[in-house]
Amino acid sequence: DDECPVCVGAMTKFMDTLTKDDKKKLETIEDKFQEFCDKISEGKDAKFCYYTTGASSLKREISKPLQAGLPAERICKKLGKVDNAICELVYQKKLSFDPATLDEEDVKKKKVKELRKMLSEVNVECVGCAEKEDFVKKVMSLKTKTEL
Repeated sequence: DDECPVCVGAMTKFMDTLTKDDKKKLETIEDKFQEFCDKISEGKDAKFCYYTTGASSLKREISKPLQAGLPAERICKKLGKVDNAICELVYQKKLSFDPATLDEEDVKKKKVKELRKMLSEVNVECVGCAEKEDFVKKVMSLKTKTEL
């Protein structure tokens, strides 16, 4: 389940850095978490670290359930109840194509299924599309849209 994707991603990476001994003391977990976050300078993981180690430190909310052996998903669900912004963080999706470089000839060669997939990647619906031609036009319209 994709609840709190950035939190789960960052927590999983962090938990992979801990040894069994690290997990025995709350202070050790908290210190290691701070070290882990200090190494991250950009992206959504950095934002997650800002939320959890900043002014309203949530390190204890992380270290206690982690020490008890809870999985990242459960820890993040709890953090989300304390600060719902944590669960609102999502990673930027990587597209399988670049809308700016779409070539009409290449698009025309694709199957309707592929065209539908391209549209769904950018959350565009092709309302009223019946023929392949309609899907090609809609996909090509992505090229002119710069707000992607």
